[in-house]
Amino acid sequence: AIEGVVVRSSQTHADERGTMTEILENRWNLTPDPLVSVAVYTILPRKAKGWVVHERQDDRNFLLAGRAKWVLYDAREESPSFGNLCEIA
Repeated sequence: AIEGVVVRSSQTHADERGTMTEILENRWNLTPDPLVSVAVYTILPRKAKGWVVHERQDDRNFLLAGRAKWVLYDAREESPSFGNLCEIA
């Protein structure tokens, strides 16, 4: 586990008209920070994206379809989870 990482499963609501899935809702109190940007990415089969370092950034990721694996490493020396590797699939 990595200090500060929150994983939340989504719930899809379906009826005769279609479906609705909430991606982010303030009432969940996941963060006090405002939502600044929303983006949609696609990744082709057998390809990888990422391999980036954030000094200080909160990302909110949502997997719309398919399968993905997020691999996180805590390089914050002051963190109780410093050195931990976390794989989320």
